[in-house]
Amino acid sequence: MKDEFKRASEITEQIMSRRFKWSELFAKHDFFQKYRYYLQIVASSGSADDQLKWSGMVESKIRQLIVKLEFVDQLEVAHPFVKGFNQKLYCLDDAEVQAVAQGDVSPVIEKRTKEDMRMTLGMNEVYTTTFYIGMKLAERKAGTSGPRKLDISYATTEFTKEVKQWGQYHEETHGIVVRHIKSLALPDHVFDGGVQPRAPKTLKRPKSGGPSLVFSDTGPSSSLQTKPKNAEPLPPVSSPDVDREIVGAFSDLLFEASTSSESRDSPSKNAPSSSVGHPVPISRFMTAQEVVSHLVAHGCDDLSTTIKTSTFDEHPISHGGCSDIYRGQLQDGSRVAIKSLRISLESLNENPKHLKHAARELHTWSKCKHPNIIPLLGLALFRGRIGMVSPWMGQGILPHYLKRTPSANRHSLCIQICEGLAYLHHIGIVHGDLKGANVLVSDEGNAVLTDFGNSSLVDQTMKFTQTTSSTSMTVRWSPAEIIAGNPPTETSDVYALGMTVLETLNGAIPYHTKQDITIILLVTVKKEPPERPECIPEGDESADKLWELLLGCWEYEPGERPSADEVTAVLRAIWGATLHL
Repeated sequence: MKDEFKRASEITEQIMSRRFKWSELFAKHDFFQKYRYYLQIVASSGSADDQLKWSGMVESKIRQLIVKLEFVDQLEVAHPFVKGFNQKLYCLDDAEVQAVAQGDVSPVIEKRTKEDMRMTLGMNEVYTTTFYIGMKLAERKAGTSGPRKLDISYATTEFTKEVKQWGQYHEETHGIVVRHIKSLALPDHVFDGGVQPRAPKTLKRPKSGGPSLVFSDTGPSSSLQTKPKNAEPLPPVSSPDVDREIVGAFSDLLFEASTSSESRDSPSKNAPSSSVGHPVPISRFMTAQEVVSHLVAHGCDDLSTTIKTSTFDEHPISHGGCSDIYRGQLQDGSRVAIKSLRISLESLNENPKHLKHAARELHTWSKCKHPNIIPLLGLALFRGRIGMVSPWMGQGILPHYLKRTPSANRHSLCIQICEGLAYLHHIGIVHGDLKGANVLVSDEGNAVLTDFGNSSLVDQTMKFTQTTSSTSMTVRWSPAEIIAGNPPTETSDVYALGMTVLETLNGAIPYHTKQDITIILLVTVKKEPPERPECIPEGDESADKLWELLLGCWEYEPGERPSADEVTAVLRAIWGATLHL
C-alpha cells in the first residue's frame, strides 16, 4: 500500500510541476501481471440479497487478513486488489455447486445462461464474489537454492474463523474459501477484455525438477500445495498422510524456523549470554522457553503462577493485529489485563517471528517507569500462549472515554500524554504508533500510553536481530517520511503527538472528513495540515499560540519540529496546567 501511495505522490508531483498530464494518474493497473502468486478468496451464497451482505462482510475483514499476512516469514508484500469480482452461475447438481463454491469454475459453467437451464429440473443458482491478494516474496538469501515454504495457515485459518462469526452466517447457505493460485491460473475475467495476456515464449523460465515454493495452509477447503510439472495430483491438503509426506519431503526447505539448534548457535538453557561474554540476540530462531528465560533474566517478572484463571472470560474483550486482550484478576484480587499472542507456544516454534516481536515489545515495555506509561507487571504463560500482564484501566481507550465523559479535563489529558512521550524519549524509546486509541484512561481519569508493538529502544541491554517486517502505519497520525516507508523517530512521534492533542481537544480523529488516499496527498504533496477546529478559535491569544504549536509539530521537515519536552512546556505555559488535576 505504501508503494502505491508513494507512486501516486510521485505522479502528483509531476502533474503539479506540469511535466505529466492528469491522465497519467489514471493509468491502467498491472495488478494481475505484477505478482507470481495470489490468494483467492471466494465468498458464495444462494441469493443476490444474501450475497450482497455476505460478500460485504467478507471484504470488510480482508484488511485484518493482510495484517496477519504481514507477519508471515519470507512474505514481503500482501497487496489486496481494490474490488471483488461478482458472478452469477447456474449449476446442474450439488457437485457443480461445491466446485463453484471452491472457486473451480469450468468454462462450461461460466458460459451457461439461465436460458440454457430452461428445461432443467432442480437448477441451482450460485452467487460468488472473488477477492484477490497479490503476494511478493522476500528476496532469497545469498547462497541458497531450492524450493521454499510459505506458511500462511495461521493467517488464513484465523480469517475464515473470524468471518464465520458473523451473526447472520449459516454454514448451509454461506461459503468461504481461501486458496493459493499462480498467476497463470488466474481466470480470464479479471483481465481487461476478458483475455489473459500471455508472455512471449522467449521470456519463459527454464524448467526445474521441483516446485519453487510450497504453500502450507491447514484450511480444510483449501489446497495450497504446488507440485512439479507432470507430477501426480496431490490428495487434499487436509489429509494427515499428505501433511506428513510434505513435511518429510521438504524437511530441508529454506524455512528458517526449521533450522536446527546446532546450526543456529543458540545458548544453553541456563545461560542467557554466550560463553564468550557477548549478549546473545533474541531472534526468531529461539524457542519460546529460551526467549522467556532471556526476558526473565533481563527484568521481566514471570507471573504465570499468580494468575487467577477462573476470573478470565473464555473470550477476549478486544483484539489487536496479532493479539487478544483478556480481563481478569491475580490471586491477590488485583484487576489486570493480559495481552496474549493469538498463537500457541507450539506454533511459535514453527513461526517464531511472532515471538521475537512479542519479546521486543516486552523488553521495551519493561524499561518504562512513569505515571503516564501503563506499567508492565510481568509476563505469563496464559492458556498455552505468552502474555503481557498490566493493570486494568477501567475507563478504556481515550476516544471512548471522551465520548462518555464530555466534561473531562482535556487540557490535563493532553499534558499527561506529552509527559508520557517525553519520558519515553528521555530513556531512548521511540513509540512509533501514538494515537488516541493507544492511550488508556485509568479509573482516576489519568492518561497512560500503551501499545509498544512498534517501539524501538536505543542502547538496549538485550539484543534483538533486525526484523524484516515493516512497521504498521496509521495514516492520519503519520508524517510524510513515515508514509514514504522510513522507520519511526522521535520527530515522527512529535508529529503524531500533535495529531493526538488535536484528537483529544476536538473529539474526532485527524482529517475526520477525509479519506486515507486524500490524506496521503495532503501530507506528502500539498503539505497541508488539518483544518483548524472550532475548539481552537481564531483571535483568542491562547488558542492562537496553541495552533501555532500544533503547526510546528506538523512541519514537513522533521528537523523543524519541536521536541516532546518543548511541546509539554508550551502547553503548560498556555494552560497553566499541572500534571494531575
